[in-house]
Amino acid sequence: MGLWNRFGRKKGEETDASADAEEETRVAGLALSLESEDIVARWRAVRALGEIGEPAVLPLMKGLGDEDWCVRREAAAGLGRVGPAAIPHLIGTFANADDAMRQDAVRALRSLGNPAVDALKEAAHHGDAAVRSGALEVIKARGDLT
Repeated sequence: MGLWNRFGRKKGEETDASADAEEETRVAGLALSLESEDIVARWRAVRALGEIGEPAVLPLMKGLGDEDWCVRREAAAGLGRVGPAAIPHLIGTFANADDAMRQDAVRALRSLGNPAVDALKEAAHHGDAAVRSGALEVIKARGDLT
C-alpha cells in the first residue's frame, strides 16, 4: 500500500509528517551552523531561522547569546518576527542575561508589539528584580505603562 500511496500522489503533494520532518531537519542544520567560528555563517543561520518562525525559537534564542553583536541583532529581529511564541523565552532572558543580550531581547519584545504587552505587565510583578526591570524597560519604551 505504501508504494501505491507514493505513486498515487499528485506531483507536489506532500504529507504533513514529511513536511514537519523536513522543517525539523532544516532547523537542526541551521542550529548546527550557530556553532561555526565564522561570523557570517552564524549570521546567515539566524537570518534563515528568523524566516522559519515558531519552530526556530530555541535556536534563535541561542543566537541571541552570540558573542558577535551582528548575530545577536539578527537573532533579535528573527525572534521579533516569530511572534507570541517567542515572548516567554525573551522575558526569561532578563533573569540571567548580560547587558547586550538584554538589550537585544528588549528590542525583540518591542518589535512584537501588542501581543507582548500582557506578558510584560505580568513580568513587571515577577519575583526576580532583573525580570521586573527588563519588563518595565520595554513597557516604558513602548509607552504602555498605563
